[in-house]
Amino acid sequence: MEAETALFESSGMLATFVASSPFLTESWRLCSLANTTAPESFVTDHIGTTGYIAFSGIQNVCGSDPGFRNLVQMDCTDGLFAPLLRRGEGEDPAMVHAGFLHLFHTVYSCPRFQSEALAIMQKSKSIIITGHSVGGTTASLVSLWLLSYLQQTSISSPLSILCITFGSPLLGNESLSRAILHKKWSGNFCHVVLGNDIVPRLLFAPLESFTSQLHFLLQYWQMSMASPHFAELNTQVLAKEVKAELFLFVLAHVGESARAERSSYWPFGNYLFCSDEGEICVDNAKATVKMLRFMFRMSESGDYGIKEHVKYGDWVEKVSSRFMTRRVVEGEREYSESSYEAGLDLALQSCGISRQVWVVRGSVYIYISTGKRFLLLCRKELLFQEQLVCISRTR
Repeated sequence: MEAETALFESSGMLATFVASSPFLTESWRLCSLANTTAPESFVTDHIGTTGYIAFSGIQNVCGSDPGFRNLVQMDCTDGLFAPLLRRGEGEDPAMVHAGFLHLFHTVYSCPRFQSEALAIMQKSKSIIITGHSVGGTTASLVSLWLLSYLQQTSISSPLSILCITFGSPLLGNESLSRAILHKKWSGNFCHVVLGNDIVPRLLFAPLESFTSQLHFLLQYWQMSMASPHFAELNTQVLAKEVKAELFLFVLAHVGESARAERSSYWPFGNYLFCSDEGEICVDNAKATVKMLRFMFRMSESGDYGIKEHVKYGDWVEKVSSRFMTRRVVEGEREYSESSYEAGLDLALQSCGISRQVWVVRGSVYIYISTGKRFLLLCRKELLFQEQLVCISRTR
């Protein structure tokens, strides 16, 4: 069970902060720079009092096939993640993808990383750690290591850490997600996902039967990262029927995970979902999985989420300029105190759903109709129902 500290409003506040600051655009700029100039490595920058570390999405995951899904315990890391290893009786240990953990160790043991990370820590008041694609998993692990390190040092540090990933695969299991939530570190992570990007959903599915196709896709994605024009020139990545088969296979497993509310891999932190109509930020893991399913199903693209993985640059400017806009289908509406109501409006608009609102004695009642299905969005769950639904919130 997730603690009551994980509120939808907090995720909206984080997303508003990220989108309205230079952090999002600077993070993507440096991710792009790392992709084109530092494959299998990272770049750093320092702007004002903020330090940046950006990891390339062009990585060799232990030389394994992209369908490699083995999880390993984090207690094999010589205490680098010690605060995340404590667990109650009967609880499973925190575990992460073996290949992604290997990539982290490769980075961590690099003298250049140690030197530049120390310099950034000494000069900065805040650090943004970012990465695209597989680089996002390295950014997440580096952030978890740094948060663990700062907590274990005897001198309290005013240094703030924020991790921003773009199209990152899932990293670890539900125990890792719970441990991060327990440490109250969820607010340090913002995972940006284009609505139909297949990569953040891949590890819900056993992909051994798609090994050759995934090898081809990985090569396509990495060549597109190194040379952004490659994605436009190469219009036939895979045969349409092969893309459709992979899409439906992953969709089925995402749907199964959403219904069962469990999977070998599980999200953590805040997820900023982007669509043609707007953005929604979710900080509840179960709701995140349901959104990963819902937005995957809603897509009408014939590309099946493959090319969207290398299209984040086209979206960052839009996200920064329009996030949390004050508009609803019925017309403009002002929000006085909380981002909760604005977040609900934008969540519904992102899915193309209209709503009506009545306020009665401090509670907000929202009736939603989509014609064929109805959506209930609240801070604890994202559910589908076959009748009119009501969301209420008491101040």
